[in-house]
Amino acid sequence: MALTPMQFNPVTGLLDTTAYVAGPATETDARTQVQGRLNELRDYLNSTLLAAIADVTDGASGADNTGMTAITETGAAATVQSIMEALITRLKAVTNSASGADLLGMTVITETGANATVQSIMEALITRLKAVTNSASGADLLGMTVITETGANATVQSVIEALITRIKAVTDSASGADLVGATAITDWAGATVQAILESAKTIVDGKFTTADASATVKGIVELATNAEMTTGTDTTRAITPANAKVELDKKALASSLTAHIDSTSTAHGAASAATAYRLILRDVSGRAKVAAPAAADDLAILSTTTDHAAVKASDSVLAHVKIGAAGAVDANGVYTPSGFKTIRFTRDTTINNGTQAITGIGFVPRAVILLAITPGVAGSMSIGLDTVVDEQSLYDDNANTAGGYNSSSSKSIFLNQTTQIGYGGLLTSLDADGFTITWTRTGNATGTAYITALAIR
Repeated sequence: MALTPMQFNPVTGLLDTTAYVAGPATETDARTQVQGRLNELRDYLNSTLLAAIADVTDGASGADNTGMTAITETGAAATVQSIMEALITRLKAVTNSASGADLLGMTVITETGANATVQSIMEALITRLKAVTNSASGADLLGMTVITETGANATVQSVIEALITRIKAVTDSASGADLVGATAITDWAGATVQAILESAKTIVDGKFTTADASATVKGIVELATNAEMTTGTDTTRAITPANAKVELDKKALASSLTAHIDSTSTAHGAASAATAYRLILRDVSGRAKVAAPAAADDLAILSTTTDHAAVKASDSVLAHVKIGAAGAVDANGVYTPSGFKTIRFTRDTTINNGTQAITGIGFVPRAVILLAITPGVAGSMSIGLDTVVDEQSLYDDNANTAGGYNSSSSKSIFLNQTTQIGYGGLLTSLDADGFTITWTRTGNATGTAYITALAIR
């Protein structure tokens, strides 16, 4: 609700000599006249001014109607509403160097320099925390509770450095392994890595010998590799069943391959005759036989191609075809089809529903493509395809939606002139010399439709 100035009725109030031609006759008249003007003032304050100030309608609220001195940070806004909205937008902004955090001030912090806005202090803090400079890294800034094992250090950086030094130590009884605890292991003494390893060494040293084995003495022996097994000259390494199998397999394979390569008739049971589940083997003439094909992906044989050459194509048989009157083949073997015919005709769209026979095609078409327009009628254009049993079209629908297009599965010609006014048609027969169109007029369609048709044999 916008604020409107108050006016008395009449405009000049008690000064209007037409409404108040003479002084009040009585005290009551005087009171009535004064009270009437006061009532107008009261009604304006209560019903108009206060209502406008309390209004919360977007764009017409009390804050929209209350002026305010412009603030640099909120632009040229000069009402309470616009300045508050501009301030909220400014505080929500995420633009670099102009975000809300850039606007908000903050007390300077020693560790982040002279920065005095939330944005600059946060950026300086992040930079400080990401720093890797020795003695001035982020870890140097972060405090940490003192740990007994790392001395009096009280920052993340100093504690970690002291911990690494402690873990890397190799001093007896003060090494890193002496510091790292470990779960106790049965029969092994100690609860640190160092103690358990020392206990394990003592046990192992007492139970195992390090002497090499020989033909008469038990001891440590190295296993032979497959290559050493093949060489066969090593007398100190032991072979395994796996080594032996590798060599035996080599010998068996070599023998089998030799027999396989030398075979001329029995390799894998191969045969030159058409034999089930056998590899094909060429005979002495280099030929091989297969059974007559039964499936589409079977191998063809000579009789298959000879028989196929004699088969003529039909509606249900794929075979050789002869070029008919609908086309011709030139000396280079290039086929040129002649089963197409274009024709142009018109239709007066003021004619009500009816049929129109189109002739001069020269054959019975199978399908017709139709391009139609109504010159002088904005948006009246369509492209359609018709086979009599199925008709489809795309048409300009500017009459209903500016710049829009639509489609129809009931008309192959659809000339939409205005809302509820148009002219449409579809093929109702394919004739010996052309086709017949049945037209439908909707509303008071006007103009002459021009149609170009491509008949397809």
